[in-house]
Amino acid sequence: MGSLVIKGNLVMSALMPTSPRRLRRFGRMLLLFLGGVLGLLLLVLVLLPYVISLESVKAQVAAQAEAVLRRRVDMGQARVQLLTGLGAAFE
Repeated sequence: MGSLVIKGNLVMSALMPTSPRRLRRFGRMLLLFLGGVLGLLLLVLVLLPYVISLESVKAQVAAQAEAVLRRRVDMGQARVQLLTGLGAAFE
């Protein structure tokens, strides 16, 4: 764990660079890291609907709907919605 150094009014971590050149490099590395994490999160969100299969959920929902309605229920395609709101849609 880094120690804290008090200089005047500023409290600085020992892990923080002190020279302007190192500070710029630290800022770029931090920005690159955060950009990579954000890019990975977006990639997961885009690929998740193709990885998750809702066929088993669709069968369960159809069975429950048939039991309640006492009629045959047909469901179309099941989709996962992530960008417009977390959820699933059945057509």
